[in-house]
Amino acid sequence: MLPLEIENIKGQIQIEIENAGAELIDLTLRRTGGRSVLTVMADTPAGITLENCAQINRRVDRLLDELGIAVDALEVNSPGLDRPLKTEKDFLRKLGQTLRVTAREAGGAVSNMTGELASVNEGRIELRAQNGSVLKSFGLSDVVKAVMEVRFKKD
Repeated sequence: MLPLEIENIKGQIQIEIENAGAELIDLTLRRTGGRSVLTVMADTPAGITLENCAQINRRVDRLLDELGIAVDALEVNSPGLDRPLKTEKDFLRKLGQTLRVTAREAGGAVSNMTGELASVNEGRIELRAQNGSVLKSFGLSDVVKAVMEVRFKKD
């Protein structure tokens, strides 16, 4: 959980990031060696560039200065290929991609699946097996963890 002073301005930080053409993915504040480090994770539909990160850093740093909130360091990061998918918007961006999903089944059992994300609709996702058959359909609220399956081609 974020400290109250950061939690109270999270919406303003999000607006600054959106004004830079990106989306706030996560916001964390940690203390390391007596220093406070605010980490902003942001992304764009096309992926985030170094220039996007620099622009977001300037905007958020200016906001913190205007509000009189001091942090020792501000980091702006890309979420990376293997970041967990959490929101419906995250899943919509990955339509047609292969995902690894851990989900709660009826009765509380947990299962692991890998398949192509076939659809995202009204809070539900559907995975398709490699043979084209539907592997599983379940609600986003049942997802414990979902990440894109990253595969590297062999030459």
